[in-house]
Amino acid sequence: MASRSMKVAIVGAATAAGRELGPALAERSFPMELRLFGSAEDTDETIEIEGEEQPLEALARGALRGFDLVFVPPGADAPADAIRAARDAGAVVIDADGAPAEDVPTIFPGINDEELEELESAKGRVIRIPSPTAAQLAKVLLPLQVKSGITRAQVVCLEAVSSAGIRGMEELSMQTVSLLNGREPEVAGLPHRIAFNAIPQVDAFGAGGSTLREERVAAEVAALLGGEAPALSVTCLWVPVFYGSMQLLTLATGRPLDAAGAREAFGGDDEVKVLDDPSTGVYPMPMLAVGDESIQVGRVRDTPAGLSLLSVADGLRWGTVLPMVRVAELLREAEVV
Repeated sequence: MASRSMKVAIVGAATAAGRELGPALAERSFPMELRLFGSAEDTDETIEIEGEEQPLEALARGALRGFDLVFVPPGADAPADAIRAARDAGAVVIDADGAPAEDVPTIFPGINDEELEELESAKGRVIRIPSPTAAQLAKVLLPLQVKSGITRAQVVCLEAVSSAGIRGMEELSMQTVSLLNGREPEVAGLPHRIAFNAIPQVDAFGAGGSTLREERVAAEVAALLGGEAPALSVTCLWVPVFYGSMQLLTLATGRPLDAAGAREAFGGDDEVKVLDDPSTGVYPMPMLAVGDESIQVGRVRDTPAGLSLLSVADGLRWGTVLPMVRVAELLREAEVV
């Protein structure tokens, strides 16, 4: 294993995930020389990492040359020319902000990270981290697919506002305060008021009636599961929860699979917790997922429409920050960076 300290940059360090990345890398003792970059408006901010306040720098032209790893968290809005210059200089870009592309592998640790082993060198490459919504869905589908061959799945994704970044969390907070004080809330980033409401629109609508987020989730699940991906119907809603996104699934399988068999299928994965004793009030909830580094699965039951279950995960911690860090660790362990 390589032992040298790596030169690491976080672009968009003032985003919700960007603020967590540096501390997460330090917690896991990743050997690094770290610099944080943001917009010009972010340069008066600092982020505490291991007890020290580290400043944010403006992303000037050519600033990313000379780095081994460049992290791009969701919402970073990194200039394409800056990322291109970093790649041309040999940096590996771990990107959780960009759209899927045919020449860019989509990787999530614990689902398809074995694809990293095929790389002779990752230098100058982009490694995409999928949306936490797609990763959560693929992580639940994979063991059931292996066991019984899922033919189709209907999924309702209740998205916490942290998926919209800091602006989403601020909007829920400010609207809640306004309503509780009898004032008309301001609607800015989301399509409608989110406080005390649910919005069945995440992203813009496409020509077929699905939103771009719903189409992207289906495409990313297919990329993660490869030829094993079932036919998907995905509906995404914003709900007034800060952290912890919930997914409600109804599945049809090629081979018989009952609730007991589904619970057994999840038993071999340390990142999946089965919380499923409804008679005593034990089942997944967003408040239980906050800060958790696993997915919670429960309400597993047989219905006339097929196997039904739900899952909850912290899209910020489990679905974004930790997979970005883990991909960096895997690349370093493989000595391809």
